[in-house]
Amino acid sequence: MRDKVKADKSRLPGICSIDWEFNLSSIFVEIDTPLGCFGTRSTAALTIRADGEVSFYEIHLEKDVWNESIVNYRIQKLN
Repeated sequence: MRDKVKADKSRLPGICSIDWEFNLSSIFVEIDTPLGCFGTRSTAALTIRADGEVSFYEIHLEKDVWNESIVNYRIQKLN
């Protein structure tokens, strides 16, 4: 989720300016603009195992610091 590899410019859709599309083409976006930094501010992943074990992972940017949290719980099966 931190992949900053950009797409080949020849494969971009041409919806807006080529420079803007190119900068937004990676999974993780981080662009310096005249108004400040623009880009990815959070990422989350959810896993659910067959036995009901659930894990929620999140990382988010708050005041220039990346904060991580993981919540684990179990889903009870209905009888």
